Amino acid sequence: KHFAEFAIRNIENGRFFVWILAIYIIFKIIKANYKITTNEKFIILLCFLLFSLYVVFIFMTQMPFSARYFLPCYSLLCLIVLIGLEKYFSHKTNTLLAIIILLFEITGNFWIYPDQIAKSWDVTLGHLPYYKLRSECFKYIDDNKIAYTDIASGFCLYGNRRYTELIDKDQYVGDEPTKKYFIYSNISNVEDSLACDLANKKHWIKIIQFEQKPVFISIFKRVEYYVK
Repeated sequence: KHFAEFAIRNIENGRFFVWILAIYIIFKIIKANYKITTNEKFIILLCFLLFSLYVVFIFMTQMPFSARYFLPCYSLLCLIVLIGLEKYFSHKTNTLLAIIILLFEITGNFWIYPDQIAKSWDVTLGHLPYYKLRSECFKYIDDNKIAYTDIASGFCLYGNRRYTELIDKDQYVGDEPTKKYFIYSNISNVEDSLACDLANKKHWIKIIQFEQKPVFISIFKRVEYYVK
């Protein structure tokens, strides 16, 4: 499962096309025995060593991968592709490939996974509706006078609003899913077990949902506290 996550984080958001080009260029260099400079060798070696280090982490830790962790390796990979395009392809072909790369990268803003697969929201524009929906969510809580001591939530939504939103009072949202209310969003990438539990109508009732594709924020209430 961790290896699959590692693979997804490397190729998601349109990056797979850059990987394909890089592998093709490296294979072309080796097969044709092209002469490469010392600097080019250094870039290829450094990219290989960084990638190998990430692979080692798969077996040493269960820490979740995030796309931003791979920026050093991906940046080197882009350099390898640019060097290869300049050396081995015509200007017309380079222009076409650059457009294709750009189009694939743009599609990354629309890659949405099921709730049980974490998405790297922070590297796409797909998260932009979150800020408006967050405001609507907390306005609903304030308007309905729901006590903040009864509320918990996942990442991005828990914590003291005084510091996350720079308001002039303390309104602290906990992270314990044992409270009366739970604010759930696909932005949060909560654990699979919690996502499944929230979907269990014997345990939780969804009282309201704020949505603007591709983001949603829902407020759930424990069944034992729910009164229609």
